[in-house]
Amino acid sequence: MKLTNKLMLGIGISSVAVNGIRIILLATVSSDEIDAIIFFSFASLFLLIAFILALFFVKQYSVLLKIRAGTTDSFQVNYSDHQSKVNDNSF
Repeated sequence: MKLTNKLMLGIGISSVAVNGIRIILLATVSSDEIDAIIFFSFASLFLLIAFILALFFVKQYSVLLKIRAGTTDSFQVNYSDHQSKVNDNSF
């Protein structure tokens, strides 16, 4: 639940920032083509930054949970169990 709340906060902040950039571009740039290129460049940059940060924070959060639980290899064990169940249920 904590990660979902943080994800939703990040989406809200980035949408407000991108919409602010859009408003500034509409007020300052006269060409719609240049405006669209700049806007989608900023939106792509925000998406890339969000993707990198999400990978980083989710990895840190899962490691933190493992440390708190006192286990280190639980993910590998659970993942290998899941893979064997998936392979057994093949057509």
